[in-house]
Amino acid sequence: MDAETKKAANWGKEAEKACHDFDVFCDYLLERKASLSKATGHIGKKDCFELNRQLSVKEGFERPTRLQKDYPVINFFYYVAMKHRILEPDSSGCHIQPGKNYGYYKEAEALEKFLLMLANVLFDGRFTGNALWYGINIESFMEWAAKVMPCANQAYCLPKEILMGYDLGHRDCLMTYLEELGVLKIHKEAGMEDGRVIHPWEAEVGPLFEVAYDLYRTVYDSHDCGQEEPPVFSLNTYWETHISGGKASGLIKILEEPDMDYKNQVVDLEIKVRHGKCIRIVRMNLSDPLYELHLAIQNAFEFDNDHLFAFYAGHGMLKETFTMPETSISGDGYSVYETLLGDLQLRAGDKFSYLFDFGDEWWFDIKAVAIKEGSVHGPELIKAVHDAPEQYPVYEDGYEDDM
Repeated sequence: MDAETKKAANWGKEAEKACHDFDVFCDYLLERKASLSKATGHIGKKDCFELNRQLSVKEGFERPTRLQKDYPVINFFYYVAMKHRILEPDSSGCHIQPGKNYGYYKEAEALEKFLLMLANVLFDGRFTGNALWYGINIESFMEWAAKVMPCANQAYCLPKEILMGYDLGHRDCLMTYLEELGVLKIHKEAGMEDGRVIHPWEAEVGPLFEVAYDLYRTVYDSHDCGQEEPPVFSLNTYWETHISGGKASGLIKILEEPDMDYKNQVVDLEIKVRHGKCIRIVRMNLSDPLYELHLAIQNAFEFDNDHLFAFYAGHGMLKETFTMPETSISGDGYSVYETLLGDLQLRAGDKFSYLFDFGDEWWFDIKAVAIKEGSVHGPELIKAVHDAPEQYPVYEDGYEDDM
């Protein structure tokens, strides 16, 4: 066995340990038929508490009183499982069931599973932005690694910047994810005295750190570092080139290259004014962009299309915003011009929302009633219940509301 083959084999063993908790997470939810919140789709407090006790990196809560968002590892696992359709809600939305890619996950090699989770930490906007972390971000962490070039199974003092934040006594979220994935192991937490750092965090670097560093550098060294967004990246190609020299299983390929052919499929959308009785059912092609849905709602409810708007899908970490790029302040939303209805991966019963006019806040709740074969030349109004509301109602005192 040559050195490279031996290294890959060692990575595989380490990845098996790193993926163990995610397997426990999936098995627990399926075997217990864990209930989900109807409001958020999240796992309940008692199940989160029990799951937390079985993880390698756990929170020290004494009672099941915390929400899913208070458990960083569980929240991360939930996001990966649901985003990549390894798990998904059942038709009632109240329980978890195997997702369409569950079989591919179970059959994949441990190192493939590890790369999938690692890629989310390194490149997904939910984990690469400062908003989720108390301090250090992935860019500055990798800059530190490039200077130090840490070796496996040795302990190092991490950058002091990791302590920046509201609560200096708690582990940074980035460190939590990397420790859970076996990239490093925290040996000593930072100490403070009179507001000063006595000693920084100390961590032992694991064998999988080399994989994380190599994956990060491979992506960012291949494009202009001045770009705000990371480039389109294929884990499948990376696997073939840098890991095994052979083909990866369906896990990586299918999760990164979903079927984008939505031709000859239509969806009936029930659109309801959130604070009213007016309902419209519109039939559209799954290949239509969200901007066409915006226009269809404007026509169906007889509005003037004179304000900004946005669509929102999902809850918590799975929440996505879709709007016009030129009106996005934070730049973290998806384009309504480029996002197709089919990209939402709708199933019958799935819901999302539409907000028109950020001042008056006209909210509409949208439900996918049925998805079937067929096509339409343009959005078709299938059913109308009650009159459309006045966009700018006039009240008895003669004053026209600027809603």
